[in-house]
Amino acid sequence: MKNFLIRTISGFMLFGGVILASYVGDIAFFILTSIVMCCVAFEWSYMAGKLKFGIDSMVLVTFLMVSLLFGFMNYYLYGIITICIGSYIVYMVTKFRVYSEYVILQPKKINRPFFMTMGLVYVGLSFLGLSYIITYGEGYYNVIWFVICVSANDTGAYVFGSLLKGKKLIPSISKNKTWSGFISGIFVSAICSYMFAEFIWNKNGFEFFLIGIFVAMVATFGDLIQSAFKRYVNVKDSGKIIPGHGGVFDRMDSVMLSSIVIGLVVWKMAGNVF
Repeated sequence: MKNFLIRTISGFMLFGGVILASYVGDIAFFILTSIVMCCVAFEWSYMAGKLKFGIDSMVLVTFLMVSLLFGFMNYYLYGIITICIGSYIVYMVTKFRVYSEYVILQPKKINRPFFMTMGLVYVGLSFLGLSYIITYGEGYYNVIWFVICVSANDTGAYVFGSLLKGKKLIPSISKNKTWSGFISGIFVSAICSYMFAEFIWNKNGFEFFLIGIFVAMVATFGDLIQSAFKRYVNVKDSGKIIPGHGGVFDRMDSVMLSSIVIGLVVWKMAGNVF
């Protein structure tokens, strides 16, 4: 119960920051998104070998910031090109750092250049997708609906999974996730999506009920990807900055993959190619 209360308070504070930034405008949202993205990048850099901030981390953050800036300027193709070019440079710089410092990575020999490159691609595309969700159409409602869906899935899965327990979802990746929590989280997310669309956003509630199911499933898969990565690098939490959650990456795990998928869906619905 204590952990649940801490998670709830932390979640409401994060949600409040998102709503405030949405209300103020794109500049405030860019600043907030930049801070969150940099925190995720730093945590990823540490987990990819448990090394302190270095030149490879700096290069990673630089290309992420340039890509995000292109996203908020609606130059998404340039943002993707930045990620592609940055991937090669990050790989080479990280490889140089590892060799120059004679780093022996434990407990496993983690391929830091590879994971740093994957970090740029995954984090970069995630926040590029998030920037599109923020700036497209009714950005204010887009973001609130998106955060509600992901948060409802996370909360529903945590609460009902703890109460109902039952068979584990994928015990080899996550010991705490259960099928009961997975199904409950999807249902809670779909209901919240329906209520927000029908009574606040003035949209087709049934349509958003189905979309809520899709978002919840993608969010859960994103959570599992992060859990698999942390298990591989032998890290329990990505950080300790958020009470009840761990690091910023621990809180953003569901959002990141969902941002890529939902961003692509909205992009396609808008009739865009590039």
